[in-house]
Amino acid sequence: MEIKPICSLDDFDKLDIRVGTITKCELHPNADRLLVFQVDFGEFQRQIISSIAMYYKPEDLVGKQVCAIVNLEPHKFRGLESDGMLLCAENAEDTMLSLVSTLEKIQNGLYIA
Repeated sequence: MEIKPICSLDDFDKLDIRVGTITKCELHPNADRLLVFQVDFGEFQRQIISSIAMYYKPEDLVGKQVCAIVNLEPHKFRGLESDGMLLCAENAEDTMLSLVSTLEKIQNGLYIA
């Protein structure tokens, strides 16, 4: 996989990455590849939409802690608004994807530094 262009520490520092727990996950009503997540970040909840339905079943994700960017501009996916982005790792062939999560259960809302 090609490395993206260099960004500054100031650019990276703009990202607000936090740990949250998936409280609800379901297939998007208008798209086969999209999952609609409700994620608890402690002081707030967010709806996040991600195109990972080919890798995960919704019922397997409820209760999992994940890392997400919570300060992106809202974006609509097939009529539903997404207020963040789940962090994932994938291989170059697009045949494997893994949600970035915590090894241990930790407090929702903690910053990733």
